[in-house]
Amino acid sequence: MKTSDWLARRILLSRFASVYVIAIVLAATFANEYLNDTLRLQDGEIPRYLSVRLKPSRELLLRGGGRTLLHAGFEDGFFGSGMDFGPLVLGDAFTIEVRGTPRRRETSPADLVGNHPGRNHHEGFVVEQDADMNGVYYFTCANGQRWLPSVSFSLPPGCQFYLAVLVERSRISIFRNGVLLVASDMGDVMKNSDLPLSVGNWVNRDHRFNGTIDEVRITEGALSPDLIRLNAQHLGLLIQDGKRVDTSM
Repeated sequence: MKTSDWLARRILLSRFASVYVIAIVLAATFANEYLNDTLRLQDGEIPRYLSVRLKPSRELLLRGGGRTLLHAGFEDGFFGSGMDFGPLVLGDAFTIEVRGTPRRRETSPADLVGNHPGRNHHEGFVVEQDADMNGVYYFTCANGQRWLPSVSFSLPPGCQFYLAVLVERSRISIFRNGVLLVASDMGDVMKNSDLPLSVGNWVNRDHRFNGTIDEVRITEGALSPDLIRLNAQHLGLLIQDGKRVDTSM
């Protein structure tokens, strides 16, 4: 009798046979999923179900600001089909900050962060890729009856970014890497959503962001441009005269 046949017979006759079989099946399943995920990564796709691990708070990099409503970082960037946090009570002034890197080709659409559409559809906000326009994103929110005019900006594919969206009643200011990109008046204030805040996707799970998200912070009140600039400098992303500013502080 072959050694392998003998071993299989011993396992099947053992009183722990069911445990052994379960362990073997689980190991085979894990190995198969690991191989498939490796192949997906090689093809430039982020596996849908890779585990998400939160960073300890001591490793978070964004500093200063008002009262923190949410602050989370993700080991190895953000992978998977999205992560939900608890609902946030957002007033008429708040700041959204995101650190990450879009992939060369994003899915369409791809949500960075948001709590839309609310339980009554016209509630909350979202930061999302603009349909098939790779590298073009927008911020929009709703006033309880309709979606307000969106504010567009760019996040170059494959480039690390530090995004800050300031909401001051109807006025929206968007900074990338410490520099103001656009400021606009949406004409009305947002009606808050009591849905969970989603990172890397939205409630229906078909707007998956295919890049990495390293850190997300939402604070009460609008951060000052000087503080946003300091954070960009601290992260090594502030650009001045075509060069990155020295981050030694």
